Amino acid sequence: KYHPFESFEGNHPENFKKFIEKISNLKLTPLFISGDRHISELQKIEIGAYEQSHPSPNKKIFEITSSPIHSSLPPEFTLKQFPNPHRVWAVANKNNFCLINFQGESQEGFKNPELNFYDNQGLELYSRVIH
Repeated sequence: KYHPFESFEGNHPENFKKFIEKISNLKLTPLFISGDRHISELQKIEIGAYEQSHPSPNKKIFEITSSPIHSSLPPEFTLKQFPNPHRVWAVANKNNFCLINFQGESQEGFKNPELNFYDNQGLELYSRVIH
């Protein structure tokens, strides 16, 4: 919603609210992966901000956007142009990719994914384990 391009929250706000309600009942933290933004970004979205009847501020969603290993890098595009209140980390105008290592599995799903963003030369740009 923070940018004027295709956005589930921005283009379909009612469906987005229903989606948030459904995933708020999950036991583990959802991790979504998206692309086609010409940037790499990690977002942490607090579900409680969208729940009107029973806000739960401890629930969260992480979304990884990773597309610039193959995409164009428009020089006029900057992160300051589209500030994101959910942004944990981001990089623009640099070819890069993300590897995700799942460190364990339970009946509910994977536990503690480790995210590693690298540039196209293999230099690590950012890493994080999501607990």
